Amino acid sequence: MLTARMAHSCALAALQGVPGAAALAEHAIRALEGKLHDEQHGGWFGADPATSDDRTKQCYIHHFVALGAATATHADIPGAAALLEEAIGVIDTRFWSMDEQAFVESFSQDWSELSDYRGGNSNMHGVELCLALADVRDEPLWLDRALAIVERLIHRHAAPREYRIIEHFHGDWSEWPEHNADCPDDGFSPYGATPGHGFEWSRLMLHLEASLQSRGRTVPA
Repeated sequence: MLTARMAHSCALAALQGVPGAAALAEHAIRALEGKLHDEQHGGWFGADPATSDDRTKQCYIHHFVALGAATATHADIPGAAALLEEAIGVIDTRFWSMDEQAFVESFSQDWSELSDYRGGNSNMHGVELCLALADVRDEPLWLDRALAIVERLIHRHAAPREYRIIEHFHGDWSEWPEHNADCPDDGFSPYGATPGHGFEWSRLMLHLEASLQSRGRTVPA
């Protein structure tokens, strides 16, 4: 996560002409091409497999890899374009569900087992990624996906609850408010709601609104 987010951040800095930022972004891209990449099954690990027992393939992590590669591609960082193509391929074939019109959460290392959990957080960052890809690749498909996720998470689930964000769902998208009640400080899917996500969703929806308007598309209320 940190390596991918730094690829994104340093590429943004490189676009602004910050000295040394491009070299840092290139280093992050190389790291994502290296030990963090699963050469056997494809996709990316959340940590160096030599130091971590977790081999699951997390949607959250893959969104960050693709976001870092997208921004680095925009900044002409070497290796970024190829990394982006691979990351999009994995996200398209593994994580995006046409039936659900949202992203699924995680798989076993060899992609044989899908988790019976759906996450608001990973889909929120999916919106972030889709907005970036809509700009970098100029493909309206990504705005369609971003809007579909917002319709599900915000209009369908948060709006009836005075726009309080629902974070956790079962695999059939039924709400799961007690998820991780016995582990409230879980680093990635803590029990209850994460207040900062309300700010993130707000910013992303304003971004989505502006992106749709700039393309002459109808924006939902």
